[in-house]
Amino acid sequence: MLVDIKIHSAFKDFFPNTCLKADIKNYADITYYLGSMHPKFLRYAKAIEQGECQEGYALMDKNFKLISDQDLFIKIAKKDDVFYLVPAI
Repeated sequence: MLVDIKIHSAFKDFFPNTCLKADIKNYADITYYLGSMHPKFLRYAKAIEQGECQEGYALMDKNFKLISDQDLFIKIAKKDDVFYLVPAI
């Protein structure tokens, strides 16, 4: 399904614009899309994973509910879903 991914302004250096469209099947595809299509964000995510960066990020659904790790592999994307990439605090 074609979904919108809205990027928080804190991540403006990693993406060409703040609203992206992606064709995904389940929620886990969002992270794969962000890493494969946006190499600057992939480097940022790897720095977090390796402990080189104390920041973090989170995904939220269209109701501004945080998407958990379990949700990533269980939930299926629906037409016109909207996701938000936000800083984790």
